[in-house]
Amino acid sequence: MNDKIMQNLERIFKDLFGEIKDFSIESQRKDFKEWDSIKHLEIIFSIEKKLKVKFNTFEIISIKSIKDIYMILKEKNVDL
Repeated sequence: MNDKIMQNLERIFKDLFGEIKDFSIESQRKDFKEWDSIKHLEIIFSIEKKLKVKFNTFEIISIKSIKDIYMILKEKNVDL
């Protein structure tokens, strides 16, 4: 998957985690050892700021993978 949402997500994750070897739609929270509760909020805030979108509380707590973020952004019709 090589669309604009994925490109932006990969850029955001690289900014937060450094070089990522196997970033994909299938990447999960457990694949990033640094993805703890604080980093989770950093991810959310970065996405909100860079993509000009807002997550609700349910969305924030439901995110466990890149696919979860991707699907939420698709549902919100994020215009990139």
